[in-house]
Order: sequence, then structure tokens, then C-alpha cells
Amino acid sequence: MSFIKVIAAGHLVEAPELRMGSNGRGFVASRIATARPYKSKDGERQSDFHNYIIGGAIAANFVKFVTKGSLVALEGTLENRKSEKDGKTYYNTVINVTSFNLLETKEQTDARKGVQPVAEETTNPMEVSDDDLPF
Repeated sequence: MSFIKVIAAGHLVEAPELRMGSNGRGFVASRIATARPYKSKDGERQSDFHNYIIGGAIAANFVKFVTKGSLVALEGTLENRKSEKDGKTYYNTVINVTSFNLLETKEQTDARKGVQPVAEETTNPMEVSDDDLPF
């Protein structure tokens, strides 16, 4: 058995959406943008866009924790797909994700989602003397 293992670290191009396949299993299919380590002649940083697919319980967890622009690392294998449309043959390479890692804090993700952080309540500590204790 042979396969190609890939790790892609970048920003999600769109908010992931959990969809149901014909087999009743949930999946997410979208794209991730990865930056090239060098700049073009114009001084612009170039990006590549990669298709990915996540299935099952991993997909359900993925949509809970990320949104458009989230910085993540996707780990999986490459899968080449072939399709035909209007008599033309198209080839597509997809990352079949087996695990993911969040590369930013929950606060950064919540800020992107527009969620306001919960303010911590300030309480005064209760003063207790030895006479108040039953033992």
C-alpha cells in the first residue's frame, strides 16, 4: 500500500458547512488558502488554493470550532478525481482530511465570528472567621 500524506496550514476560504451525503454521512467540502514562502516580482505574497473534504465525526467537530478565515492545519492524503462535463474531462486533486489542528486561539476565532467575550464577574471574596466554621 502506498499513499501521499499531506499537511496544509492556511486560512479557510469560506465558513465550513456540514452537508449530508447520499449515504447519510456528514461531510464538509471547501478550500484552504496557503501562502507561498516567497513574494512575486511585484512584491506581492502569492497564495495557492487547495480543495479539501472532511467526513464523519471529524466534520461535525470541524464546523463547531472554525469559521471563514480561521487558521488551521489539515492533515490527510491526496486524492485525484476525474469528472466529465460537456464532453471535456476535468481532473481535480483533493485533500482527504483525516485530522485537523487549530492554529489560533479561541479568542481570535470568536473575534472573527463577531462573538463578544463573556465578561468575568468581579466578586469580593467572602470574609470568614474561625468562629463561623463548624469544625
